[in-house]
Amino acid sequence: MERETQSAPVDGTSLFAGGPSTLDLWETLFRGYYPRIHDAAIPPEIWYSDYIETYIQRDLRSLVRHRGS
Repeated sequence: MERETQSAPVDGTSLFAGGPSTLDLWETLFRGYYPRIHDAAIPPEIWYSDYIETYIQRDLRSLVRHRGS
């Protein structure tokens, strides 16, 4: 069975669905390439906050679990 490979994008504009990006360099760095931010038009401030909170909660649960062992 052959495995399908994807080539790396030539530039950042090909990562955005539908054509070239109108974002400047700093905006692109801030927004990143998380598809959810772009697909659902979620403000990065909200998305990153939720993302970090999720990992902190997960890590705290893991630490508590290991400490109780």
